[in-house]
Amino acid sequence: MYALIETITASLLWIARGRNLQLSSAQTDAKVAKLERQVKRIRLRLDKYDKKFQREDQKIKDMKTSKQEIAAPQQTFGETERQDNNKHTNIIQISSEIEAETIQLKSKEEELVGLRQELGQVIVELEKLRKQESLHQEALQREQKDFSVKLQGVKNTLNNDIQCLTNKLRVEEKRKHLLFQQVQTLQGTVRVICRIRPDTSGQLLEYTTETGYFYDHATKLIIVQEEALQYEFERIFLPKDTNDDIFNGISHFVKSVLDGKKACIFCYGQSGTGKTYTMSNLDNVGNRKDDVDYENDGIIPRVKTMIFSEKKRLRELGTELVVSARCFEIYDENLWLIRADGSKEKPRAVSSIVNSEFQTLDSAKDFSALVNTGMKNRHFGATALNKSSSRSHFIISLKIVTKIDGGHGKPREGLFSLVDLAGFERTEQAETMGKAFKEGNDINLSLMALRSTLDALAKNRPLKFRDSILTMVLQPFLGEDSMTLMFVMISLLKDNWQATKWTLELAKIARVAKKRNRDSERAAAAAAAGRRKPNVPASTAQLRRGRK
Repeated sequence: MYALIETITASLLWIARGRNLQLSSAQTDAKVAKLERQVKRIRLRLDKYDKKFQREDQKIKDMKTSKQEIAAPQQTFGETERQDNNKHTNIIQISSEIEAETIQLKSKEEELVGLRQELGQVIVELEKLRKQESLHQEALQREQKDFSVKLQGVKNTLNNDIQCLTNKLRVEEKRKHLLFQQVQTLQGTVRVICRIRPDTSGQLLEYTTETGYFYDHATKLIIVQEEALQYEFERIFLPKDTNDDIFNGISHFVKSVLDGKKACIFCYGQSGTGKTYTMSNLDNVGNRKDDVDYENDGIIPRVKTMIFSEKKRLRELGTELVVSARCFEIYDENLWLIRADGSKEKPRAVSSIVNSEFQTLDSAKDFSALVNTGMKNRHFGATALNKSSSRSHFIISLKIVTKIDGGHGKPREGLFSLVDLAGFERTEQAETMGKAFKEGNDINLSLMALRSTLDALAKNRPLKFRDSILTMVLQPFLGEDSMTLMFVMISLLKDNWQATKWTLELAKIARVAKKRNRDSERAAAAAAAGRRKPNVPASTAQLRRGRK
C-alpha cells in the first residue's frame, strides 16, 4: 500500500516539477497543488488507521489467546468452570469485546476501501495531466522549431543590413577623406595660430582682438599702445584658454595625418612663453588612465589618445591602423636619435633620419613610454627667464599607415612630426654665460634659419634647408602636399615687447608664405587648365598632373 502511495506522490511531483513542463493555465497548477495536498491528507489518515488497525489486531490476538487459555482448562475441568462464575463472566465479556472490535475493524476496512477508490480517482486525474503535458510538450517543440526558423531569418536579414551599412560607411569615409583633403589644400601649407600667455608678473601691453568673418573666435590681434599694430591669424587663443581649448581647435589638423597627409606642429616664441607647456605638458593626476585626456594635457599626450582611439574605431570597421614612431633631439647643432632604452645615437648625416628605424607602437602605453624616455633624456637648464628652460629642440616623428578594407585597398601613409622647439632668448634678459650662453646661441641660430626659410617661401625664393639641422628636419613639411601648423607664443609684458614684436613679425611672414604657396597651386592649376581643350571641365586627376 505504501509503495502505491510513494508511486502516486512521485508521479505528482514529476507532473508538477518535470523538465520543460509548461501548463496552459493557472487552473492546472492549482489543481496539481490541490491533488498534492489531498494525497498528503490521505497518507496521514492511512498512517493513522494503519497504526490503530495494528493495535486492534494485536488486541484481538491477545483476546483470542486468553480465550484459548480459558477454554482449555474449561474442557479439562468442567466441574471447576461451573463453580467459577466470575471466570465465565469474564469470558463472556471478552467475547463481546472481540465482537465489537471485529465490527469496528470491518468499518475501518470499509473506510480503507473508500480511500483506495479516492486514490484511484486521483490516478485517473494524473493520467489526464500526463496526456495534457504531452500535448503541451509537442506544442512547445513546434513553437521552438518555428521560432528557430524565424530567428535565423532575422539574423540573416540583420547580417545583410550590417554588411550593406558597412559598405555605405566605407564609401562615406572615402568621400569624407577626399572632401577633407580639398579643404586642407585650400587652407594652404603654413597655418599660424597665436597663443597669449597669462602673466601677472609685470605691466601688460594694452590689446584688443576681433573675430573673423567666418568664425566666432578671435583672428585679429591689435596692440593698442604700439601705434595700433595689427596682426592676423587663423585663430587667437587668449590667456583664459586651456590646453583643452587648444586641442579642440586643432584636432581636425591631426585627423589629416590619419588620412595620409604629411603634417607638422611646432611652437615658436621667446623662452618662457609656454611652448613646452602647450606641446608636452602632462597633467599630474593621481591614478591617471592612458585613454583619458585631462584639462591641462598638452598636444603630444592628446595626439596619443586621439590616434589610438581612432585605431580602435577603425579596427571595428575592418581597417587596420599601424602606428610607429621615433624620437630626436637637436642639441649643440647635432641631431641625436633617442632610443627606447634612453641611449642616444648621432646619425652620420641628417639625411639618414629618413631611414632611421621606427619603433612600432601597439598601444597608448608604448607611445607614453617613448615620449617619457625622450623627455627624461632631453636637455633642460635654468635661466633668468625660465627655471626649466628647454636647451634643445625635441621632436617626435610618427608614421601612421592605414590599411583599408582589410588590406585589399591601397594603404594610406601619413607622416606627423610634433616639435617642441626651444625658445629664442636675449642674452641680457636670460643672463646666461659659459655653456648656457653657447646653448642659447645655437638655439637662436637655428630659429633664425627657420625664419629665413619661411621668408624665402613667402617671397618665392629658392629654399636653403641645409643652412640648419632644424630646417632640414622640417623640410618634408614645408613643401607641396604637406601642412605645417605654427603656434606663435607671445607674452604681452611690456618688458618683453621687443621679443614679442619679433615673434609677431615672423607670424606675418608665415602667413604670406601660406598665401604664396596657395597662389602657386592656383597658378599651376590654371596653367594646366590652359593646356586643355576649351569648355571641358578639369578633373581632379588632371589638376594634380598640372600641379606636378
